[in-house]
Amino acid sequence: MTIECAWRLLDPSGQIIAGKHELEDPATREQVERLLTRSLLNKKVIDAKLFGISDLELTFENKYRLQAINYSGLYEGWNLRFGDSACFTLPGGKLSGY
Repeated sequence: MTIECAWRLLDPSGQIIAGKHELEDPATREQVERLLTRSLLNKKVIDAKLFGISDLELTFENKYRLQAINYSGLYEGWNLRFGDSACFTLPGGKLSGY
């Protein structure tokens, strides 16, 4: 999965524990990378939902949720690949796939 928009990671209780800005900040980057690795690496996605204007929420087997919030009118927001297929946002929030 590629995320080129705002995102946030929610713990099983629904609390936001990390986001795009923390990953981009040199002061918190290493901590967030460890958190993402521990929370998401090798975990199965058990649910995927669209909400808002082509925003995406993935729920993992450990109940952590990753939300990708598409906020651009000019650029793609996220790209999700599964096997030989893909789904992605187009500029303005429309969905496309192949």
